[in-house]
Amino acid sequence: MITVDEHLTDEQQAEVVKKWLRDNGSYLLIGLALGLGGLFGLNQWEAYQSADAEEASALYENVVGALLADRSASANQYVMTLEENHADSPYLDQARLMLAKSHLDRNEFEVAASYLAQIIAGSTSEEMAHIARLRLARIRLHQQQFDESLEILNTTDNDSAFSARYHEIRGDVYLAMNRPNEARNEYQSALGDAEQNLAVDRVYLQAKLDSLGGDFLTVVNDVPEASPTPGEISNGDSAVTE
Repeated sequence: MITVDEHLTDEQQAEVVKKWLRDNGSYLLIGLALGLGGLFGLNQWEAYQSADAEEASALYENVVGALLADRSASANQYVMTLEENHADSPYLDQARLMLAKSHLDRNEFEVAASYLAQIIAGSTSEEMAHIARLRLARIRLHQQQFDESLEILNTTDNDSAFSARYHEIRGDVYLAMNRPNEARNEYQSALGDAEQNLAVDRVYLQAKLDSLGGDFLTVVNDVPEASPTPGEISNGDSAVTE
């Protein structure tokens, strides 16, 4: 910082400034270069991020198009490219959900389960992980792998917007295991949690609870429904439509 004695003449003050610039001018240039370089680097990084997101979005659209055209091999290839180049992109989770849906439609449950497991293990979105976990639990219920289904449902904090769905599916598992008291408790908990959100069909859930007063429901042979569409995924609680 320049300190100039106010009692000096204009010529003397100018000499002080010139000397300071001679002594410190290189630091000013370095600071200016760093500042401009940082600004340029930030702009470059933002441009890179934008291009990266656009590429991931295009690959996801290719996955959707390939599946609609029943070209599963091409869809798998696009997903592999997403995995290699955009592993942190939310489009990868959505593409895996779409592949899981495609395989569920063909009753290829283990393949569908593998994609759901990848989302659970690697997603950076808590919401997407919940959706995949609920669907995987449904698959294991359909396969009558009751203990594994319960283990999947119990390996997470259920205190979320998805808690009613966890209780409901857990109730379905207990019902299939012929444990009606535990099923009833889970359905009642699901109804209680449903007061706070729209994650479940309350009428259908109440019907399940009412059925425990008579014949048991048959839930083991229910085929799990497909994964949510990208529109459902982006709408929070509406994504939880099992």
